Amino acid sequence: MLRSFNVDECFWKQNPQVGVISPFAEFKAEDKSRGKKKSSQVMWAIFMLNDPTPHNKLYRMKQEIRKAQIIDNYLEGKTFDFSKHENLSAGYLNQLLSKKQRRYAYVWVKWEEREDFIMSLKYSFDTADFIDKLSANTEKILITLTRAEADMIKEQEEEGLAGKAKKSSIESI
Repeated sequence: MLRSFNVDECFWKQNPQVGVISPFAEFKAEDKSRGKKKSSQVMWAIFMLNDPTPHNKLYRMKQEIRKAQIIDNYLEGKTFDFSKHENLSAGYLNQLLSKKQRRYAYVWVKWEEREDFIMSLKYSFDTADFIDKLSANTEKILITLTRAEADMIKEQEEEGLAGKAKKSSIESI
């Protein structure tokens, strides 16, 4: 649903439709900073944390690493608590993402959880068979993840071509 992904620009000017959807409309209205700069910066942080599309280069990182990168490098080390904005994250995931984007985000989160779980296990006589079974099933889950990503990307490409727009020669390569 986002039109622009330039985090140096005002989120609300680049994506005006988001500003009329709850809970974003209320969040924007509460911002008394000049040019809605504070709420714009928070919304870009929410985008970088939650958007699974290829526009968001941070999404491939684990969520906790993404949070640290956003705080340290985008918010320049400001004290920021993502948990205070869970309603915006939930709204982003449930209202701004398409079904295919949500599915990919869900499968990605489950993949991260599974990866962390497997990595936490120690090989022993008691756990070896269990760990081997989990590892053997990894390929099936990777196929699901790959399909979900391909569906999401195909959907974006189709949306980009809506209205009989044509891909440029560079985009066609």
